[in-house]
Amino acid sequence: MSHLIAPTKSKQPIPTKSTIFGFAASQPWPGVTLCSISGALDACTADEFRSSLLEALDAGPRTVVVDLSRIEFLGVAGLQALLQAQTWTENRAASSRFRLVAGVRCVDRLLEISGHRSSFDTYQNLDAALHDAATATATGDGNVGSTLGA
Repeated sequence: MSHLIAPTKSKQPIPTKSTIFGFAASQPWPGVTLCSISGALDACTADEFRSSLLEALDAGPRTVVVDLSRIEFLGVAGLQALLQAQTWTENRAASSRFRLVAGVRCVDRLLEISGHRSSFDTYQNLDAALHDAATATATGDGNVGSTLGA
């Protein structure tokens, strides 16, 4: 005779979109919007990312820096959302630029295996991306250049 064991109740809350994804936007300089992402950017959170980014783009920045240095997981749907965000940003004006702060294993790995590393102006740290964005904005050149591997 077999005995069924009732499942135990977890004392931990089940994560919701708001607890597994974080988005904060700021403007460190005029014309530059910094979007800091934390948690997971995947199929469950990609729509929230798109919505939050579109709201941040309403400010009309010439340069968008997306900081993924606090991402814990980047899925294919998240990568697709980033590619779409880049297109939105660059379609706003010819001089608009989209810069991506990677430097986290899950981000670097997906960019590499998907073949999309060269699709983005990618930076290994936030300081390098912001410096480049500030320089580009100050000189009026939206494309100072990528510092891949910086």
